Amino acid sequence: MEDKPLRRDFARQRPRRLRYSSRLDELFFQVAIILGFALGLAVTLLREEVLPDQFNRDANRIYNIASGRVPDFTDRSYTPVGIVYRWIGLGDAPTAAAIVGYLAASAVILVALFRTGRRTASLPVALYIVSAFLLSSIYLGQYSKDVFVLIPVVLLISLPRRILWDVVGVGAMLLYAYFFRDYWAIVAFAYAAYRLITLWQARIRYLLAGGAFASVAVGMAFFVALGVDPNHYRTVVQGHLNANTLIVPLEPAAQPLGGAVDVFVNYWLLYLPVLLPFTASIAYIVVMLGIGFAKLFPLMAARSEVRWPSRSVLDGSLARRALSLILAVGVVQAVFEPDYGSALRHFTPLMPLALVLMQSLRSGRLRAGRAPAWNWSGDSTRDVEASTIGPR
Repeated sequence: MEDKPLRRDFARQRPRRLRYSSRLDELFFQVAIILGFALGLAVTLLREEVLPDQFNRDANRIYNIASGRVPDFTDRSYTPVGIVYRWIGLGDAPTAAAIVGYLAASAVILVALFRTGRRTASLPVALYIVSAFLLSSIYLGQYSKDVFVLIPVVLLISLPRRILWDVVGVGAMLLYAYFFRDYWAIVAFAYAAYRLITLWQARIRYLLAGGAFASVAVGMAFFVALGVDPNHYRTVVQGHLNANTLIVPLEPAAQPLGGAVDVFVNYWLLYLPVLLPFTASIAYIVVMLGIGFAKLFPLMAARSEVRWPSRSVLDGSLARRALSLILAVGVVQAVFEPDYGSALRHFTPLMPLALVLMQSLRSGRLRAGRAPAWNWSGDSTRDVEASTIGPR
């Protein structure tokens, strides 16, 4: 007889705790955006005072071409992007180019955050939001090839959910490959493969393991077709670099087996570079932690989800797109990436996709049917029902 009032009192208290948690998550979300944007803008405007010269090497090469200080095509790797900056009127305006790059990255981050319909963030996700703004200011708030990766990224975030629209994103990747980095053609192919696979399979451990073998397959394809070692395109670039964060070649046997093993092992080390503190100064532990947090944390968050939203709803489609491109870039980085600093720089424009992945899957409430998924049409009731039957 006396237990019933106690149970009623307890039931009345639980919503208050949930509301408090929701308000706190809303505060984390808002503070992370404001703080992250402000810190990133400050770094962008004061980069010469707060960042070492090594963060500006590529930007200086692009600037020399864009401003006409060196003839076109004396540096074939950076001439196309230099010409683009000159064409849009930023060839001789480094500060303006930095601001435009940072604002473009910030806009994509905001599109990613609001596209999923979530207005809350846990503390780790809030820290990731701040990190996305800061890394964008460091690597994209300057003359950069990587700024143009934001084009396929924002397309994948913004396009309607049906898989046929992914063709537009793949086309943008191929255009980026044609004008700036040819290995993005492999990224586009790997993305398409992952996108089809994730229609049925969304288990992170299987997809990650498959990526390791896919990277070895890419390296061996180069060996068979071109007669070069599986890790040739990484080691040949390393010979011209003077970086403390070089990826150490690990070749326990003669080629091509040694190169294949090297690609396989470094695929995993590019998610968590545990060897970096032993090959560089203690300061580069920051790079190790940055790579681990930027690349591994979103996958760990996705791995913790018991059931994904259905691929027939917007959240499910966005999560699969984001995961597919993140994993596709991981496959290619194992073959081509010369150092960990470059790996972090090249991953930075993908951080909005990592946010999409985490926010789309942030949904024990979604799976329980208590928080309908947002979509363009506003038809959320059907989406909640469908979201509980996705692949396990």
